[in-house]
Amino acid sequence: MTLGYAVQSVLEILGVVALVVAMIYDDKIAKWEKKMLRRIKKRLFGVKSNVIPFESIQNDGRAV
Repeated sequence: MTLGYAVQSVLEILGVVALVVAMIYDDKIAKWEKKMLRRIKKRLFGVKSNVIPFESIQNDGRAV
């Protein structure tokens, strides 16, 4: 058995194990994916806040 076949066999075994684990934990993976997609959407298309930062407020209370 050459090194190439050994590496290919190991990768195939890891793929099968990952597939079996994914089938077992399908519902948990789906919840995690939904949560991550929601976070990504929130970061990309998040609503901008209308709050004035404290650094821009002068001592007399006026906003810059």
